[in-house]
Amino acid sequence: MITAYTKHEESFGEDRLEVLCAVAEQISVALKNSTLYNQMRYLSMQDGLTHLYNRRFFDEQMEVECEKALEGRDGFALLLVDIDFFKQINDDLGHLVGDGVLKRVAQALMKNTRQTDFVCRYGGEEFAIILHRMDVENAMIRAERLRKAVETDVEVKEANGQSRTVTISAGVAAYFHGARPEEVIDIADKGLYKAKESGRNKVCAV
Repeated sequence: MITAYTKHEESFGEDRLEVLCAVAEQISVALKNSTLYNQMRYLSMQDGLTHLYNRRFFDEQMEVECEKALEGRDGFALLLVDIDFFKQINDDLGHLVGDGVLKRVAQALMKNTRQTDFVCRYGGEEFAIILHRMDVENAMIRAERLRKAVETDVEVKEANGQSRTVTISAGVAAYFHGARPEEVIDIADKGLYKAKESGRNKVCAV
């Protein structure tokens, strides 16, 4: 009886071990799939050239920010930023130089914003920046700091060896109660249009 019990116990132990191994393998596969999913999702939200968040992320995040603000949590401001005379840079110096300008402007924007802010490539030579817990007045101050940073740090070399300063224009808006993302974007876009119409290398709100 003792021998029979021991064999049964050994068999039962082997069965449990097989089950545990199968479960462990399933968990391992699930974790790998989850990691891969998260990596793919991150890449789908990232602009390939500047490594900023892309337009898809921006659109989704604006929905989130408006919902949070409507619930009384954390209002926000929005900056729409455009590189001045970017087409002329491409035409005069080539698209490779233009790509370099996009990267350097992106770096300047990231360097001069907070970790809690979202810096996104909005499209072409435009960027969008979501500033947490900020009203229009403080957002104007932050936008002016960004404008000066780009003007100071970003330049390109002309064919004759001279330097060309790169500048930006920016429009500023802040969330107001009940606003939809497109309404906040429209106000910032009008501010950007005003900045460009009034001479560029400026920050404006409407």
